[in-house]
Amino acid sequence: MSHLVTDIVEKFVAPGGVGEQLQNKLLARRDSKANWVYDYWLEDMYLNNRMALPVNSSSVMVFPKQNFGAPIDSLRCGDLGERRTTAPVAL
Repeated sequence: MSHLVTDIVEKFVAPGGVGEQLQNKLLARRDSKANWVYDYWLEDMYLNNRMALPVNSSSVMVFPKQNFGAPIDSLRCGDLGERRTTAPVAL
């Protein structure tokens, strides 16, 4: 089984392969959109999803609640890994 996966991955990342084509399309989209993922997110996570939206479309819902003293504190909190394991860090 792992040989099959290796073959698929090698084909995907080969020069001129699907991976390179996809990367080029994403780079072009990045240059033409204010937020390249917005349309995909809106369509797949909200409009096509018939499950309870907060639980199934917002990864923040699985993290413990945090209380921030000021709006800027949430930005100082760091990446998702930091939010999951540590309290806000004063900068």
